[in-house]
Amino acid sequence: MDFQMDGLPPDALRRLVEEMPGLAIAPSGLVGVVAVSKVVEDAGVAVEVLSVEVREAGALLHWRSRANRSIGFFLAAVSITDDRGTAYQTSTASGGGDERSWAGEMAVIPAPPDDAMLTIVITSFGADPDLRMPGWTPLEPVEGHWKFVVDTRDIRRR
Repeated sequence: MDFQMDGLPPDALRRLVEEMPGLAIAPSGLVGVVAVSKVVEDAGVAVEVLSVEVREAGALLHWRSRANRSIGFFLAAVSITDDRGTAYQTSTASGGGDERSWAGEMAVIPAPPDDAMLTIVITSFGADPDLRMPGWTPLEPVEGHWKFVVDTRDIRRR
């Protein structure tokens, strides 16, 4: 895969992608999109999984959440499995919101097979202690069980 980040020497870019493989997903070729459009509520938080964007280097899971109270930053703990036994890595790709709502993308490596049933489970939302800011007191994480089953045969190819 060839992509450039302005001002970053090729060797440094290679090392960065080795340490953070999710960076290679967005610039890789689009395979297709699976529209999920499902909502699961637990522990006072409604989680919406909107879609799975499948690319050559992995996938991006697009989600939103809304809480019935202030829970601070919504970093999600996500695990993904499938019926083919694929081992997936997930990491936060992007996100933003406020104390009661958040939207984000999870980087998923590798790309799921074309004929797999994915099981996406979110087990908690909460503040990342590594992202402390002056004057900010993180709230306790919210734990729950938000489960989504996605059939990759439903992919809309480009």
